[in-house]
Amino acid sequence: MIVVDVPTTTGRSAGVALREDVRALVRDSCEAAGLPWDDESVEDAGDSLLVLVPAHVSKVAVAETWVAALARLLRRHNAARAGDDRIGIRVALHAGEVLYDARGKTSPELIAVHRLADSTALKAAARTSPHGLVVIVSDWFFDEVIRHTTLIGDFRRVQVQVKSFAANAWVRVVGRSGTETAPPGARTDFAVVHEARDAEWAESIAALLTGAGYSAELETRLLGAPSAGGAPASFDHVDHLVVVVSPNLPEPAASALSRWRGRTTAVEVARGGPTRSFARRVSVVDLGFAEVGKLLLRALTTPTTTSGFTLVARNGAAAASGGVFQARRVRDVQAAPTLVIVHAIPDEAFAGELAEALRPLVSEHVLGWITTRAVSEANLDLDGHVDAGVRVAGLVLVVVSRDLLAVQYGVSREFRVAVDRHHARLSAVLPVVYRPAAWEEQFGSLPPLPTGGRPAVDWPRLDDAVLSVVEGVRFTCEQLRGGPPRPVAGGRPPARRGLSEVFTETGVPTVTFVEPDDFAEFRERLRQPGLGIVLEGPSGIGKTTMLRRAVALDPDLAGTRVLSARDPRDLPVIEALPERHEGLVAVDDFQRLRPEVQARLADHLKLLADLGSADRRLVLLGIPGTTRSLVSIGWDVATRIKVFKLRNAVEALVVRLIEQGEEALNIEFDRKAEISRTAAGSLLTAQMLCWQIALTAGVRHTEPSRRVIHTELGHARSKVTERLEPKYHDVVLDFITRDRADEAVCVDLLLELAKTQDGILKLDGRRTELFEDHHDDHLFHDPRSRRLVVDDPQFLFYLRQLRRDELLDLAGKRLPAPRDQVFVCYSHRDAHWLQRLQVHLKPLELDLWSDRRIELGDRWQREITKALARAKAALVLVSADSLASDYINSVELPALLAAAETGGCRVVPVLVGPSTFHRTPALSRFQGVPATTTLTELPAHDAERVLAELAGDLAELFA
Repeated sequence: MIVVDVPTTTGRSAGVALREDVRALVRDSCEAAGLPWDDESVEDAGDSLLVLVPAHVSKVAVAETWVAALARLLRRHNAARAGDDRIGIRVALHAGEVLYDARGKTSPELIAVHRLADSTALKAAARTSPHGLVVIVSDWFFDEVIRHTTLIGDFRRVQVQVKSFAANAWVRVVGRSGTETAPPGARTDFAVVHEARDAEWAESIAALLTGAGYSAELETRLLGAPSAGGAPASFDHVDHLVVVVSPNLPEPAASALSRWRGRTTAVEVARGGPTRSFARRVSVVDLGFAEVGKLLLRALTTPTTTSGFTLVARNGAAAASGGVFQARRVRDVQAAPTLVIVHAIPDEAFAGELAEALRPLVSEHVLGWITTRAVSEANLDLDGHVDAGVRVAGLVLVVVSRDLLAVQYGVSREFRVAVDRHHARLSAVLPVVYRPAAWEEQFGSLPPLPTGGRPAVDWPRLDDAVLSVVEGVRFTCEQLRGGPPRPVAGGRPPARRGLSEVFTETGVPTVTFVEPDDFAEFRERLRQPGLGIVLEGPSGIGKTTMLRRAVALDPDLAGTRVLSARDPRDLPVIEALPERHEGLVAVDDFQRLRPEVQARLADHLKLLADLGSADRRLVLLGIPGTTRSLVSIGWDVATRIKVFKLRNAVEALVVRLIEQGEEALNIEFDRKAEISRTAAGSLLTAQMLCWQIALTAGVRHTEPSRRVIHTELGHARSKVTERLEPKYHDVVLDFITRDRADEAVCVDLLLELAKTQDGILKLDGRRTELFEDHHDDHLFHDPRSRRLVVDDPQFLFYLRQLRRDELLDLAGKRLPAPRDQVFVCYSHRDAHWLQRLQVHLKPLELDLWSDRRIELGDRWQREITKALARAKAALVLVSADSLASDYINSVELPALLAAAETGGCRVVPVLVGPSTFHRTPALSRFQGVPATTTLTELPAHDAERVLAELAGDLAELFA
């Protein structure tokens, strides 16, 4: 049921025309949305319209399609009018039974929807958008309809009190995503002032700001009565004026607004407007939608050190960049960013360690200040309040663990606001993986810390994990503040190069080679007679590249031979080296040689050292631990070799690689820090990602003029993984099918291997018999050291993109699902009883599952299905609301009853309120708790006793 209420207006003497306009708007929007419009469905009460929508019509269609159509038509209507001839519309939505008698329609639900339409809360929201559309929905409608749509973040909870009617409700100002209407007396961050014909521009700017977590209001009255100091009285509560400038804006109005004593920014949306009146202005003329959003958020929300600045679009680059106009930004001097550490309450100690480790960055002026925010179900409003510290922070560290996932922080409005600011480059959000958890669904779009996303507790030393986080924060701060100035190229553009020549996925890079810290010493040691050299490091770290680069730079080493233990053609040559060794020879993949061959080469190293040979020198390249294996073969080798250990590249080194590629191609990636974190210290992975991102952006050769490349890391990861899948599919399949069909030992080992920093996993006796005959070019088992080793950096990247459920499906595993949870089916109007259940079950450490754990949208059904499969007990909170819920009756309850029939799940109806439970055969066949009454009809202490006894019964069931 829909009630459309029309506010009064002083601009017309007769209300007939006004009502006709509103009636026409509602009629046309109903027709556009496919809703019925006839005498039986519509009732005109003069100052309001009642539209009754039949039960078979989707309520989602009313909330989404019809409301959007009405808002669109209202904007068009107001754009063609001026001043008080424009109108605003208030709408109330509810659902329920309607009774017909001799006098007409009646029912408690009809009374409720009219009370909502007449509520002070709706009228107050309408005052913030006097010529817009404001919608109020009942608490029931929100729980059963809105909560399952993408509109959930656009509503805020309000209290409604009209005569004897009192209830919770939810209000939305259409066009303001996530807007919270400020209470009387509160301040507003932004007021967007515009002439009527620029309404759509103003609404877009307001939506952009509110989506980033700020409060914003639209204002079409250009000037109110002046207050002291010349400021318009209507803006006294506003911190920042945004003036939409086009030829529609009169010069006198622009002049008056430019003299406002607060901060004012003019946004030029069309040429020819009065922009000269404003000291602070930004032009978005000819920019694409994405560029407009980024530019405006930076201009409107970033403080500057100067009193005025100009940001304009330069169209000179259009021909060079395929018609995409680039904004020439003025770089402001940024203050040190502030940092907020968000964590679940059980992770408070680790958050404190992080804060203490990061504190030196404050004294170095890298960070402004540090604060922590502990979140729990009790203090986290998923759909409403955004913490003030998170809203303004330059950096947000999110400590990821199972406890944080349980409170659903990753689907909260607060997190969405933080991520929106992150994407607008106003801040950075960094997940810090503390303990192992399936965190990818909530936070997987953001590159994690510590390096590679390896949980901090899994590092050999927790201090090393914390240090990795500190270095990641330091580097991100430099990127946020613009980093050190980059050298300006001379007048001539860079030489023309191909994309694959710059970012290479195979072979030795030339353009993007970056020298490790000890590269100069390595070059000198290669020339030293009698010295054996060992170069060890993880796969993909650049060992072979470093060697080949050093050889290429020294003419005296031109005859160097590089042999590989993975190449069958080189194996006979390697085995014959002690007898046929000439010049400088390098043996790569030393760890793949048979033990007896490794022993012969160790002896050969000693002999060369004893002879001080200048014409025969040997270099061994291998994974970490190569030196230890040599010493175990011959202890006296340790004094005769020089060891170079390459570790994962620090982020600054990876960024140096990226910047060298940018200079060669005359481009600039807008998210270098995120590319670096995703590469997890692997230079080759960084090359792969940069190649894919540039290719997606249409870069094939060096660009004729500087071009900014938008970075879509998620797309780049998926495309690289897609290219690698044919190469590694069979390798993965062979490995994960080495155990039985009803176990996942190999799947879990492969995923554990993917989380390692260096691609090496110690087996420690874990089913090593499964891998005794395993030999592969990409993954091999070292029986002597009892390790699994990834010997291909691309393979390690590929493994890191795989999910456990996908691997189980690929291997055809049929694992018995552990029944270890208590599933709760309930109406959101009964959430109080869910909270009381949680209190009673918490000391028993029972895993209570409800839909509060899962994300909205298309994952909903899948997550419920998974939860039902793990349910050993299912509690159905029975009330009139739950029995009336379409979602419960059509989705949750049938699946729950089926699980009870086939899966050994015990169903317990918990009677929380009066209902027709005893006339519902599907449920009443199960014994209800309490047996003869309901919890709401019991005294509070008796209801608590019933819940305590229920908790005891569940504890016995799970014992």
